[in-house]
Amino acid sequence: MATYYVRTDGSDTNAGTGSGTAAAWQTIGKALGSAGIASGDTVWIAPGRYREQVTVNMTNPTAETFVKGDPTASQFSGVTAGPIILTAYTTNDETNPTNSCLITDSRDYISVSDINFVGYNTGNGDACVRYGTNQNWKFTRCSFESYGQCIRMDNTFGEPLDCTFDRCLFRTGEFSIRVYLAGSSTGSSYN
Repeated sequence: MATYYVRTDGSDTNAGTGSGTAAAWQTIGKALGSAGIASGDTVWIAPGRYREQVTVNMTNPTAETFVKGDPTASQFSGVTAGPIILTAYTTNDETNPTNSCLITDSRDYISVSDINFVGYNTGNGDACVRYGTNQNWKFTRCSFESYGQCIRMDNTFGEPLDCTFDRCLFRTGEFSIRVYLAGSSTGSSYN
């Protein structure tokens, strides 16, 4: 189980294994991508604004894996304390994004804490976070802000949606959490 670091002044060509500028990754997308963290690992994210539309492509975890925002910057030197913002607004804060800031499907056992997610409903069903058929996800002390849906959850027929929100804040003009269930809405499999 390894520990990795992300900071806005890092580089995705770094190994990600140190908290300094010369060792940390620069993007959350790198950390959660196919060449990033693995099952059981922890990634610390420094305060800052991360303008990304991240698709979680890491190998499906089989043990609890941690994505931790560090608002106090206790894990990082030379970084001022502040919020960790993952925003789908990749250009600026006014040009509407074309996708969600976090998209995940078929990735299990991930615990996310202390991250502020900012998105926009593009009219095609996108949300701040698009959550597919995942198991054992936990969001703790996170905030979700979107003009439209904050969380859109979709499952595959016969697969449960398993997600916990603990001490989270939702700011939206539409739906905080919108669930789309595939398949039957009755019977022993529907709970």
